[in-house]
Formats: sequence, C-alpha cells, structure tokens
Amino acid sequence: IEGSYNIIKEDSSKTRIIYEDFDFKEDLYFTFYQIAHYGKKDISVIIALLNALKIIKTSSSEDKTKIIEELRDYIYDTCIVNFDHELDINMLKRARDSI
Repeated sequence: IEGSYNIIKEDSSKTRIIYEDFDFKEDLYFTFYQIAHYGKKDISVIIALLNALKIIKTSSSEDKTKIIEELRDYIYDTCIVNFDHELDINMLKRARDSI
C-alpha cells in the first residue's frame, strides 16, 4: 500500500490500529492553491494567504519551514505579475519577506 502509515500495537494484544499519516506539503498546497488561483488579482486575498503561512510557520517544526517557504514563493511568484502599482508590489514583498 502506497503512503505513510502509523501502526499502534500493544505487545499484549493482537489488535493493531493502522492509520495513514498526512503529507504536510500536499495538504498545505491543496489548502491554499485554489484560493491563490481565484484570488490572484485581489491583493487582500494574497496578503491574507501570506499572513496565514506566517502564522503556520511560527508553530511548525524546522523541517516544515522549507515546505512553507516553497509555498510562499509559489503564491508570490504566480500572483505578483497581476500587480503594477509600486505600493501593491511593496506590500506583497513585505508580506512575503515576513515569513
């Protein structure tokens, strides 16, 4: 069976509990990508997404930080092309750099 699974078993029992572990990168992507896609021209949506990633990063383990930063860059890079005004661009850069 593909995937990552956790197995809980006591030595005194034949019973096992098996459950699939989640994929942080995939779950994070699927949580954010549609919002980023449909909100890519709305600066308030993009800044809110970047701020959400900042909050997630503060309570994440070090190995998750790289994944969060990859998604940050994905959101920023795919959306920045929709903004021409210097103020908008600076606000997006500031939100990106705070993560």
